[in-house]
Amino acid sequence: MLDLRRWLAAGLCAMTLAFGGSASAQTVTVTSVTVPLYDSGINVTVGSTTLTNAIVGQLVLTGTDSALPSKPAFSIYAWCVDLYHDISLGSSTTYTFTLGGVPTTNGNNVAISAAVGKQLATLAAYGNSLLAGVNAGSTTVSTAMQLAIWQTEYSTANGGPGFSYTYSGADASTVATDITAYVSYASSHTQSAATLIPLNGQQELITNTVAAPEPVTVGLLATGMLGLIFVRRRTAGRKGATIGHCAG
Repeated sequence: MLDLRRWLAAGLCAMTLAFGGSASAQTVTVTSVTVPLYDSGINVTVGSTTLTNAIVGQLVLTGTDSALPSKPAFSIYAWCVDLYHDISLGSSTTYTFTLGGVPTTNGNNVAISAAVGKQLATLAAYGNSLLAGVNAGSTTVSTAMQLAIWQTEYSTANGGPGFSYTYSGADASTVATDITAYVSYASSHTQSAATLIPLNGQQELITNTVAAPEPVTVGLLATGMLGLIFVRRRTAGRKGATIGHCAG
């Protein structure tokens, strides 16, 4: 069983990193990536590129914390904030991340404003809180929150290339209503989160909690943590950065 005091110390270290400390001091190794809650049949368009049948929902990463001598196992609940790089579902690939502050670019070396970065952090924290509470197990909430994060990050109103999606599932109207509510919430609230900065050239994610092995669960930053994974599908003939969707 994981020692609670040691895990709390790791959490405090992560908080320091997320608010200006050295990201290189806190490294996490991820050995498995899953998206347990998502609606199927969603097409996403970023700029002029459309991704069909995307897997859109909270991302669950499992791995070990290399900052602690015993390298204890943990689960991370995160969301995608980078549609220009890949990450694979399953346990076939090991990824290494460092912890940073709120996102500052959109994954394609294009800066996003500090205000948008804070909104993304708020959405991640809010989504994790919902899925850890009264909306636990909800594919609708998981899907809507990830779409709200992308809409906030990539909309032309916020300086992005443009974002839209199509979905005709049974809960489509609820998803659309939830996206509007989540974006509105993020514009009037501020919560903390940490960016998972990739060291292997994969997708950048955002998180704000780590779940230790039972029976202990400790938050690294403020509230719950959302996750999404979105893996790139290469498009024939496309030059430069490519956008993709979740892969299994």
